[in-house]
Amino acid sequence: MRGCVRTSLMAALAVLTLVGCASKPTVEDRSPAQAAPPAAVEWKGPKLKVAVADFEDKTAFGRGRLGAGASDLFTTRLVQSGAFLVVERAKLKTVLDEQALGQSGALSDEEAAQAGRLLGVSLLLIGGVADFGVKTESSSYVVAATRKQTARAVVTIRAVDSTTAEVAFAATGEGQAVTASEKAMGFGQDAGFDETIAGRALSDAVDRLMQDLVERLKTFGWSAKVAGVDKGLVIINAGAKSGLVIGTALAVHHAPRHINDPETGDPIYIPGEKKGKIEVVSFVGEDASACKALEGEDFKPADVVRLSDP
Repeated sequence: MRGCVRTSLMAALAVLTLVGCASKPTVEDRSPAQAAPPAAVEWKGPKLKVAVADFEDKTAFGRGRLGAGASDLFTTRLVQSGAFLVVERAKLKTVLDEQALGQSGALSDEEAAQAGRLLGVSLLLIGGVADFGVKTESSSYVVAATRKQTARAVVTIRAVDSTTAEVAFAATGEGQAVTASEKAMGFGQDAGFDETIAGRALSDAVDRLMQDLVERLKTFGWSAKVAGVDKGLVIINAGAKSGLVIGTALAVHHAPRHINDPETGDPIYIPGEKKGKIEVVSFVGEDASACKALEGEDFKPADVVRLSDP
């Protein structure tokens, strides 16, 4: 009799131990190879001025919510990197609406370049959530059951050069997040669909995308435009906010010209020749500079300004 009582007590203790262990879900925010948000990068020279279009949600999940979330995350990461001057998306939307661009859906590269030129940015970044899915795995034992959900998100980006309308580069980020729960002898928590894993998977994908993107952008040359000439000074659309400093020497080039491909009709851009050299002497407005001419003359609006060789 005592043996039976002892056995029952041990069995009850074992069940309680299982219940205690199963009462809380286990959550893993990211995949084992965790991607950390990019730290501020060491950036030489002025910041690249970019604009971010609303991400296209190509998935069936969330009725477009993933696209909006990815746009917000991506813009935040760009600012955090310290390498970019990001134009507000509201300004981009105003330009798109006023110029009736992207009316048929996603922006074409030519439309993106046109919007980029009107905003005065070097690159217009067009992204999308290419894929999203959740896999659920369940395991049952004699006195316990486990359930695990794994979310996977794929985010893409292409960077359109506003001067040439060419895709300067493209990048892809794939992210993952996991959540799990245990249930023993009817106790514990069931793992219904956990919407937070969608956000974590998306964040992981954007972080991985940024790691690739920042490295690619390091090889992309900075540029600005001549806005006009006032009282002998050349005004350009970049200033202290963009990271310029007084005394910076800049080369001025003719705006690129283009001819059309006879077979496809697509424009072929030909870089403009160098026409002179200027130097930043003061800052004006929100983000512009006044420059004196060191070499050349007849500088005109839309001339392209680049960092000058020493």
